Amino acid sequence: MHKRLLLMILLTASGAVHAQDVLIPGRQLTAGKADAQLAQIAREAASEHKVLVVNAPSYWQARIAKAIHAADPAADIRFNDSFFEHVLIRLSDRTVTPIAAPVPPPVVVRAVPPRRVAHAPEPHVAVRPVAVPVERAAVAPSAPTAPPAPPASRTAVAMAPAAVAPAPAASALPPVKPRPVVAKPAPVAATALETSRDSAAVEAELRQEMQQVLNAGRPAFGDLHESQLEPGDVVYVNGDLHAVVRRDALGQAMYWLTGNVNLERAQYRPLGQGRYEVIGSIDPLAPLQLRSGSDAAVLDGRVPNATSPVRAQLQRLYADGHGVEATLDVSALRSGDVLYTGTDAAMVVRQDSYGRSRYWLVGRLALGQTGLQRIGPNVYRVIGILR
Repeated sequence: MHKRLLLMILLTASGAVHAQDVLIPGRQLTAGKADAQLAQIAREAASEHKVLVVNAPSYWQARIAKAIHAADPAADIRFNDSFFEHVLIRLSDRTVTPIAAPVPPPVVVRAVPPRRVAHAPEPHVAVRPVAVPVERAAVAPSAPTAPPAPPASRTAVAMAPAAVAPAPAASALPPVKPRPVVAKPAPVAATALETSRDSAAVEAELRQEMQQVLNAGRPAFGDLHESQLEPGDVVYVNGDLHAVVRRDALGQAMYWLTGNVNLERAQYRPLGQGRYEVIGSIDPLAPLQLRSGSDAAVLDGRVPNATSPVRAQLQRLYADGHGVEATLDVSALRSGDVLYTGTDAAMVVRQDSYGRSRYWLVGRLALGQTGLQRIGPNVYRVIGILR
């Protein structure tokens, strides 16, 4: 798609048209073949009083600005960070909003609806009627010579028992029956099968996105492991997916990086925006070397077993496949010795007047001290006094 757009631009006239996009491939920019084209665009923007809106990766923006300002020191440049390794330039009016850098589509995550909780009905508290006591008629004390009090009337006799047993108040309301509450069924939670299907759909979208950006929509050529990476490869990270872009004389190829990936290794150089350049081969049997804190690594050297894969690999790589039986203590190391380290083992290669001698290193050795010089991912040279 980018090649087709570039062909259309090259077929147009040398003068840029209003609001026309100019695409410059990354290889042409890094090779210095785009300076003349950038200068022409700068002069054209100055003659038309336009703004240069440039979409490019952040690590190319200084080079682009230098080439444009060489032709027009007063050029108005507005940069937008881009993920793609090409340069897209547009001549725009000063009031026009700069074009936005392409943004990858958002990751769609299916939300699980909240579960409803049915509340139990509150218990009804019955209101007890309040009894209003009937006051008795006050009887005045009589003198001793006074006649006996007349008998109480029938009404008074009837009201007397009512005062002992309280009667319900006329204003008391009858108890209200609670309205029955029907609990609605809670939504069924997503099953493990649905969750796995959602994860597979999200991963498929991420894979399609990375293939579209890195491989023009074509599927990857295959899978690679960390031990198969080569210096110069670039690793792209998108969520849990890792893709490798490898360039050679035939062009560019994309692979999926599978297995255990530790991007904190010293063999990965961060480039920003989720990209890492491979600067050295990765040996899974060698001690793990990290970018930060690798100086604190300590090797506990010992003679590997006869059937150990580490022994077979070190003898094949650094002893021409011959067996090594001699040992050398850490205290016997001297300047010029070269150490090839593996997991819990290291081979010492010493050059003397008789030729090269090889030994298995025995003892603990701090690999970050000043007496050792690191010359490779798992190679060290003794250059001074060791402790």
